Amino acid sequence: MHDLNAPASGFQIYPTVFDGFIALIFFAFSVTVYFQLADAVWRHLLSQSFEAVPGVVTRCGISRHEGADGEFSDVDIQYTYEIHDKTYHGTVIRCHKLVWDHPFAMRFVAAHPVGSKIMVYADPSNPANSVLMRDTDGSFLYIAMFLLPFHVVWIGTVAAGFEARKYPSCQMPAYVGSDQNGVLRIRWNYLIHFGITFVVIFILSIFFILGIPFHIGSPPSLFTMTVAWLILIAVPTAVYFTIERRGALGYYEIVIDRRQRTLTVPRSAVRGENVVMRFQDIESVRVGISKPDSEGNVSYPVFLIGRDSTGLLKEIKLVHWEDKEISDRLVAVIQKGLGKVTS
Repeated sequence: MHDLNAPASGFQIYPTVFDGFIALIFFAFSVTVYFQLADAVWRHLLSQSFEAVPGVVTRCGISRHEGADGEFSDVDIQYTYEIHDKTYHGTVIRCHKLVWDHPFAMRFVAAHPVGSKIMVYADPSNPANSVLMRDTDGSFLYIAMFLLPFHVVWIGTVAAGFEARKYPSCQMPAYVGSDQNGVLRIRWNYLIHFGITFVVIFILSIFFILGIPFHIGSPPSLFTMTVAWLILIAVPTAVYFTIERRGALGYYEIVIDRRQRTLTVPRSAVRGENVVMRFQDIESVRVGISKPDSEGNVSYPVFLIGRDSTGLLKEIKLVHWEDKEISDRLVAVIQKGLGKVTS
């Protein structure tokens, strides 16, 4: 596929220093969080080798702190345990506290009253280092999902910049095409599968990031986050291949076959199948103008006028853009492909 646009036809995208700066910020934020996540995962793995020893809760209650997002709850706990006849004091519940909400803190305090006997997990090489919980929840997967919207933004920004640099003056073409063996294929929405897939990933990740803490609670279970990730992978994948299949079926391209002297109009939501017209039945290809919307904006649809197999004159809308120059250019490309100038 190659660009069929004149240099002035297309969507202007200038990858500026500001775009690069924004992408760099999101990248730096992601890397920072990933380092923290990796550290938490490492400490969690180390805690799996800690030895279990009996202990007693000496203090347990709810403490409130002011943070950047307002007041939040935490558990204030202290417990004692003995190793080799030496008493140690611990205050750590879990080696990480990535995701924590008030209901979880309340449940934990209710389950650990002062004086209750507990099981403490202590580091045999450093007995003063201990935790109360070493089970695996869904916190790690939640944090990884939390980063996804940032990835979509900075990867999309960088990818758009590199794609735009392939074209003159950083213009993304409105349509591309190929002309081989007497068959001209003109395709628009040639990057739609990437764009829509990125949007679906962004929306789904935001949905889970906000929905899971409010409706399920945090920290989320490993099962909950596993299901969420499976959905987050499966749905965009299905969307991507569905759009790709639609493209292969001709939803996004006009095919001008100069050997058979036919023009095939792609199917659409209105047209259930492709429309094939012979060259001699095509009367004109023209650019129209839509009615102004509430803000006075108009678009410029491209129409193909010709007769079907029954001789009935039909007007088929191919596509429309808000830039008249793009529509005019598409008409010129179709006319050239037909080998004649229609009016």
